[in-house]
Amino acid sequence: MPRREAPGVRNDVEDEDSGRFMTEAPPATREPFAAIAGLQRRSALTITITIVVFGSSVSVEKLCRLHGEAAVWFRGVKSSIASWEDALQRLRAMYGAPRPPHIIFRDIFASEQGDREQSEVFIGRLRASIATLPSASNATCNARAAAAAVAVPAVVSAANAPNRVAQQQFIEVPSYTEVDPDENALLICRVSNKRGVCSWQRNNKPVGMHRGKYEWATPRTRMTGDCSIVIHGAKLHMDSGNWQCQVTPSNFDMQDALSSPPAALVVRAEPEPPRILFNGTLLEPKRKIMLSAGTRAAVVCKVRYGSPPAHVEWHLDSRRLTPLSQMNTSEIGKPDLWTTRSILEIEATRFGYGKQLACRAYHPSYPVPHYRNAYALLDVAYIPLVSIIGAEKNVISNLEEGISTLSLECKADGNPAPSVWWTKDGQEIMTNGSRLIIAPVTRKHSGIYGCLAKNDLGISESIKIEIDVKYPPRVIWVGPELRLDVDLYSQTTFECIADGNPTPSYQWYHCPRTMDINMCLDGYIMESGSHLSLYNVTYSHRGSYACIVENLIGTKRRSHRSKALTLNVSGPPATKDVEIVHEGKSNMALLKTTICAEPPPKAAHWIRENLRFDVPSAYGRYEATEKELLDGCYLYTLIVEDVTSLDEGNYKFYVENDKGVTNYIITMLAHVKWAELGTEVVVAKIHVLGLEIAPNKTKALWFHRLPRTREPPDSRVRVGEHDVTLGRYMKYLGLTLDSRWGFGEQFDRLVLRIERIACAMHRLPPYLGGPTEEVRHSTL
Repeated sequence: MPRREAPGVRNDVEDEDSGRFMTEAPPATREPFAAIAGLQRRSALTITITIVVFGSSVSVEKLCRLHGEAAVWFRGVKSSIASWEDALQRLRAMYGAPRPPHIIFRDIFASEQGDREQSEVFIGRLRASIATLPSASNATCNARAAAAAVAVPAVVSAANAPNRVAQQQFIEVPSYTEVDPDENALLICRVSNKRGVCSWQRNNKPVGMHRGKYEWATPRTRMTGDCSIVIHGAKLHMDSGNWQCQVTPSNFDMQDALSSPPAALVVRAEPEPPRILFNGTLLEPKRKIMLSAGTRAAVVCKVRYGSPPAHVEWHLDSRRLTPLSQMNTSEIGKPDLWTTRSILEIEATRFGYGKQLACRAYHPSYPVPHYRNAYALLDVAYIPLVSIIGAEKNVISNLEEGISTLSLECKADGNPAPSVWWTKDGQEIMTNGSRLIIAPVTRKHSGIYGCLAKNDLGISESIKIEIDVKYPPRVIWVGPELRLDVDLYSQTTFECIADGNPTPSYQWYHCPRTMDINMCLDGYIMESGSHLSLYNVTYSHRGSYACIVENLIGTKRRSHRSKALTLNVSGPPATKDVEIVHEGKSNMALLKTTICAEPPPKAAHWIRENLRFDVPSAYGRYEATEKELLDGCYLYTLIVEDVTSLDEGNYKFYVENDKGVTNYIITMLAHVKWAELGTEVVVAKIHVLGLEIAPNKTKALWFHRLPRTREPPDSRVRVGEHDVTLGRYMKYLGLTLDSRWGFGEQFDRLVLRIERIACAMHRLPPYLGGPTEEVRHSTL
């Protein structure tokens, strides 16, 4: 039907691209649009009211015509306008009076993305809010707000992506908990991604929060994932039971409601003492249970009125027994209290005769040590059980031939009482009743001895004991020869055979300084075993060797030594030891080397760069002394007087005998040693004052007069317990010193600081003329 206009109303029609919109609105009179929208910044706009009639229905529309900047803005947003109120809101936001920046920032940070709101729409809404910040606002605040808005997309996209919404899950669920009466109980329940509401149930019935009784463990439970509950003053009949933590779904279309497995909360109650029943009869304390060996019987232990149920253990003397079963049942009329019934099946044996059977009930409400006992005695009839008295291990294992006495007694334990006899290696022997006495013992008395007993029920099993008579060790043979000559760096083996009981141990003893083992003062043990193998034989292996065998009889050690074996080693000279000795007072250094050789050395000399010092000889500050005999080897010494840094370096030593020539290099560092001596004196003085050295703050510096092309070697000096590297520079009292007592390094570093300060001043704007580059140069 064609649209009809109301009389007196202008029909204003424009094309699709005009800045015009028409939406449904309540009837209103003509009025300035700026007043309707509450605008301050206006473009050219007019407003009319149009009445549209469709048949019998009438709709009133407001037609807003926009011009200029407003028309351009409207063409961009008109497709998303759904109502007149939406249009007014957008106009106010675009051209209305600006809000204070702090209000805009508050709205930005208070905004939340709706469950069904697209991420792009949410981000656009935030950016639109940022765009409304007034131009007078601080630029830094605008930048920070923009950065926050840019950071939002990744977060909201992940939270709003389809099939990625994190569901509620239990982090920790309530567990079994015990408390004493009137104590507080804490049931833990923690939820991740919690958006629902927490609640608790006891025995499938809801529990409300009540101040002073049931309270949340965390005051702001709705804001956090902690749904834990605190139960104040726990009561047995009020609070014991199965508790469950529950959380409602995040929203109506999320299937993430939670319900934890039931967790028992137990309020303790002390049970009655345990009682023992046999054949349905309650036993008085320590009453006997009559049994025959080989039979079985059931014994019951009963503990009533406990919460939680008592735990029952069975003990036969100190040995713990395993019960057949244990049942816990609630008391009739008192469902929170329990009766414990433990059944033990006993197999009667001779080992249980006269032993005490104990039922031990454990419960945390019992006084310390938290258990109580009920007792009964076992009376078992059995065939004899024998034991040997005097067969202590320390006695039997230490019987020594010709010295010790063997005294044993066979004791029989049976019900009724038995008779006894002895056997040796299976044959009955004559004894004085139950006692066996042999004095003194010899090797022939070694064997297996048995003790038996008999009563009306039968014959006991034989208990046997082995008698092993001990005797001291003795070396039977040692070799291969009593005197052995070998070459240097060769291989040889010694062997020793001995007899003794117990089997003796072997030790090889080396005496390097003398060939007489009886006169040895510097000997030492080399090997434990019947064989001694020497690989890569050196001059240190020279000397005499003895095989010592020993065993232990009781607490006494018995031993025997073989004849001495002599080992001679021949070969070219070999270096044994090298030492550099500095004498601070005389400024002298001694280079010492110990050489072993067989036959003895016939010539030796020292070489220092192009200088050669034969032994013995002297040249200037150097002296090569005559060799000295030292522990079968030879000591050579080179003396260097008035040591300077020029004496540092390598010294070569050559020595010769009929078997060959050997050389060795000794490196000497001179000044570091003197520095260490001086440092030790200073450190000692500091310690006398009660002070300590700080190694991490200690620095050392070379001072020298070497040519410019030569630097001192890399070295370290010992300061207390730490090594300090000798440097080339040191900062002292604000000045940087170098090892030549110059200040070149000080000025080099000072120039760098001046350049940095000049560059910093160059970046400062001048007081007049503006911050141009030309002005800054002229000011500098």
